[in-house]
Amino acid sequence: MEVIIAGGGRQGRAAAYKLKEWGIPCRLVDPNGKRVEALKREGFDAAEGDVLSLGRGYFEGASLLISAVPARLGEGVHRLALRQGVDLVDISYTEFDPFTLEERVREAGIRVIFDAGLAPGLSNLLVGELAEGIERVERIKILVGGIPERNIPPLGYTITWSVEDLVEEYTRPARIVRNGRLIQVEPLSGVEEVLLEGMEPLEAFYTDGLRSLLRTFSHVPNMEEKTIRYPGHAEKMRFLLDLGLFSRERCVKGELRPYDVGICLLQEALKGDGGDVVILQVEVEGGGVRRRARIFERAEGGFTAMERTTGFTCAAFARILLEEEVEPGLYAPEMLHRYAERIFEMVGVEVLRGERYGCAEGHRGEKAGEEGF
Repeated sequence: MEVIIAGGGRQGRAAAYKLKEWGIPCRLVDPNGKRVEALKREGFDAAEGDVLSLGRGYFEGASLLISAVPARLGEGVHRLALRQGVDLVDISYTEFDPFTLEERVREAGIRVIFDAGLAPGLSNLLVGELAEGIERVERIKILVGGIPERNIPPLGYTITWSVEDLVEEYTRPARIVRNGRLIQVEPLSGVEEVLLEGMEPLEAFYTDGLRSLLRTFSHVPNMEEKTIRYPGHAEKMRFLLDLGLFSRERCVKGELRPYDVGICLLQEALKGDGGDVVILQVEVEGGGVRRRARIFERAEGGFTAMERTTGFTCAAFARILLEEEVEPGLYAPEMLHRYAERIFEMVGVEVLRGERYGCAEGHRGEKAGEEGF
């Protein structure tokens, strides 16, 4: 029942920790030799290597593969799982659409859960759970973000996951559904104020986080996801993007990509050593009922809030495949919401829920999050 984890960064390490805590053997594979040595010193079974190049023999005895690699490698790991005939749990924020491999996954007789992190991931579980029993869902809204406990310069943000994927989140067009139409909007647009008890005012803006919900909840006429940050973050990031700092086009006689410089600068400028918090709020509305669920988590036990809600969540999905009778096939998290409570318990998050009746269209002018439970 061994698990192989592709990627020994923040989320791969967190997933390995949780599996080890549960007594599930796992091996981490990462191309960064220094990172591998650090993992070994912590007591993890880790090896240096490119997981995409490993032969069939490496997977003997392994029943499941976890993908905790950057988004650009996500598709490759999906195809690796198919070749090796092992189940897969994926948290890479890949632009690749896993549904394109659905038939091949079924033919291979394996189980694949993709987008199995925080958002998408826990957010999808909550959507599936909250939508249960509502005859006609009319609206889904997701607010989510990981931020420092304090609004620290220069961007009110610290790196708690892949910086490459962070930039991807800010540059990939965001898909939302408005009045029954799927449309694309600019990332970092649609800024609104977010008021939450015990927090200073925050902001939220569009990002491309609906992903599988656009297919599994395609009947819902209004859906959107927004990322939460401290006020002014969207404007500052938009300035850097407009400046061309994250352009992948080469300049200076073809020897330099601004993107590489931008990634390096963010890694250094946003290191931060303070605590972080994760906020996730999901609203599902229909049939005169509005349901809301909220998760608020802080760093704990040597792991950031982002690692706990992403890496731990990935490990929990892996445990579901190892212990539950899930039929072969491709699964978005919302398709497994029957396991939501067990996953929340394994991750260690508390979910606050509320419900209101007699909702009217007029509530959409409220500031997000200002209504209590």
